[in-house]
Amino acid sequence: GRALGSGSGGSVTLYHRERDGIPVAVKRFASARVGESLQHRRNKVDAEIRMLCTLDHPNIMSALDVIELSEAEDTPTRRVVSNGMRYSADTRTVKLLVTECFPSDLFSTVEGNLSSSETRRLFYQLLSAVAHMHERGVAHRDLKLENICMDRHGSLKVIDLGNAIRIRAGQYSSKALSFGVYGSDPYVDVTAKLAGAGYNPFHADLWALGILLIAMTQKSFAW
Repeated sequence: GRALGSGSGGSVTLYHRERDGIPVAVKRFASARVGESLQHRRNKVDAEIRMLCTLDHPNIMSALDVIELSEAEDTPTRRVVSNGMRYSADTRTVKLLVTECFPSDLFSTVEGNLSSSETRRLFYQLLSAVAHMHERGVAHRDLKLENICMDRHGSLKVIDLGNAIRIRAGQYSSKALSFGVYGSDPYVDVTAKLAGAGYNPFHADLWALGILLIAMTQKSFAW
């Protein structure tokens, strides 16, 4: 496969599915970082997979499969159905997340000639996707041009839930729910940087949406 990118959460490689040649992105999650327990890393990986599997929206990338590799042999051991009800965590394996793969991101789209009507259409899709996540208790916490892709039909797709957090039903309120600064400048909510006691991650997503709208309409950032 061809490497598509890598970061603190893992590396992503492009492959083509054997049965139909459709391109897919395979994310291999990163190992535990220095000072991080192996169990904490595995819990984080499982949480990301579960969150993605609970979302079902045309403007959010879909999980196609979860493949487990033996830690000892690095070979496939079994394949699990990737939905929120049937996916089960197994601390003895390395997991690969197979998702849709897209030809471009919103950053390159904004750099081109994006009309006002096209901007409105895409931003509406983005609002719809984020509303879907929030309705299910998921805050993305890293919305940015590079984490929003374009599919072959010109529709927008939100990707990468590596920094996302899920708040259980009944726990959502205007009170601080998240600790630590997540995301990328210049999209990070200023209040999140200043709120040492915590902040609302859903509000942070709304802040990022405002920055994205400015970038889409002005082809520049607010600061």
